[in-house]
Amino acid sequence: RSRLYTQRCSRPARGARSDEERCQALHSTSQSTPGPGSTPWPSARTDGPPLPAVLHWVQQFIVDPRDDDDLIASEGLRAEQVVRPQTSLSSVERIMIYREQYLLRMQDALQADYPSVAAFLGPRRFEQLVRDYVATHPSVHPNLNRLGDHLPVFLRSWSPLSRRSFCTQLAELELSVTRTFDMAPACPLDVTTLRCLSPDEWESATLEPVRGIHLFAFDYPVNDYLESVLSHGTLPSTRRRATWLAVYRREYEIGRLPLSRVGYCLLKMLCSGTPIYEAVTCATLERPRVAFQTALSWITHWLSAGLFARVAQTRLQANAPVSFDTRQTSSRHHRQQSE
Repeated sequence: RSRLYTQRCSRPARGARSDEERCQALHSTSQSTPGPGSTPWPSARTDGPPLPAVLHWVQQFIVDPRDDDDLIASEGLRAEQVVRPQTSLSSVERIMIYREQYLLRMQDALQADYPSVAAFLGPRRFEQLVRDYVATHPSVHPNLNRLGDHLPVFLRSWSPLSRRSFCTQLAELELSVTRTFDMAPACPLDVTTLRCLSPDEWESATLEPVRGIHLFAFDYPVNDYLESVLSHGTLPSTRRRATWLAVYRREYEIGRLPLSRVGYCLLKMLCSGTPIYEAVTCATLERPRVAFQTALSWITHWLSAGLFARVAQTRLQANAPVSFDTRQTSSRHHRQQSE
């Protein structure tokens, strides 16, 4: 994910066997030679449970949210019936290796998508967060990119969390980055296209945003915090301060564009289909300090950054109300949280 995130895929490792090959290998255990230190399988296993039942039990054991001691006390005898012991490891010890590796893999995946949340919480609390989160939202998709989709909502009610509002908004920003990266790239609009419009076309021209653009009005400087984590810089203050941001994708890079309050409102109006001339006029009337040419220069910059896909024409409606609201509205719903 360019310099921001490490992309993961569900492609099997080189040399890995398919599920069919694994099943064939498991069914042929009566003809295989035990490895060093292993206890041989009985010559006949027709009286044992079917393979799907065994695999289901192994999966449930690995992802079981109970404490290790309680799980072993409950399922230890079954583990001895399913897993072969070795000279150096018992049946329970062998299957516990897979259970521990599962949590480590989930932690690696979530830390890749939420590096600033991990930095904010610290190693111990982030490990606790991963345990509690995967107990409620275990991995159910072949692609680990979808594992953290519910983390911002989960943080809203996670009891050990302090500074809940800041951390939740931090997670919402990082989730928007991962989702934007996973979307197909769009072809941005050439800035010279606007220069070809006639005066009459300017009055009704609208700009269509690229797919996956997210607009945010945050209560905290979460983008500054994320940038500091990614650049290994000094972490900024987490005190309450309103910030505005656009997250978008251009080719294989993710852009995080800080905005002023007026710029955020203007961009929000353009993305919602308000004609360019009408949106700029509204911005300059309600914010007299913003000159008409200044607003147009913002639009030119946004076009150069690749925020818009094409120009369209719309039929103007007489006396249509235009809202220049500074509250949060985006493609992903963002709610303010109390401390």
